[in-house]
Amino acid sequence: PIVDLLRTIRPGDDILVKAMGGLRLEFKENGIFWQGRAIKSFGFMAGGTGLAPMIQIIREYMYYVTERHPSLLKGIQTPTLNLLYAAEEEADLAYISFLQGLQTEYPKIFRFHSVLNSPPLGWTEGVGFITKDMIKEKLVFPPQDDQLIVMCGPPIFEKIMTKNLDSLGFAPELYYGYS
Repeated sequence: PIVDLLRTIRPGDDILVKAMGGLRLEFKENGIFWQGRAIKSFGFMAGGTGLAPMIQIIREYMYYVTERHPSLLKGIQTPTLNLLYAAEEEADLAYISFLQGLQTEYPKIFRFHSVLNSPPLGWTEGVGFITKDMIKEKLVFPPQDDQLIVMCGPPIFEKIMTKNLDSLGFAPELYYGYS
């Protein structure tokens, strides 16, 4: 995994990386759009370093609703950004203080839940892998046309998450995977 590479490289080392392309969201005056469809809520599923594109989307969304269109904040009743973040162990979790700060400052907009495969003693969040029940409880459910689920992680992670979404009734146009 990329985590192993990141732990072993040193300043001055050369590495070759490949761009992934990405999700093309349109932040317009009248809303956020993906493939011509208005999106009102996002569900994010990140495995390990798959959190990186989620952070970019979350930052842009927060800027959009807090700086460009603060009137949108008045109409938000339930969190519109919901993140399930899975990692092997607690040391692998990145941006936790950033995520906790957002959740504290904007509880009506953002919430996240961490899931660890090897949790430390006393861990109070998710244990194991992201399950269908976690998707139903922590993301937006049932599936709706104005939502988008975005996932990024190792290929096996995205394959399993896609199967989970399909079995929960999410049509392929309601989710996007980076792999």
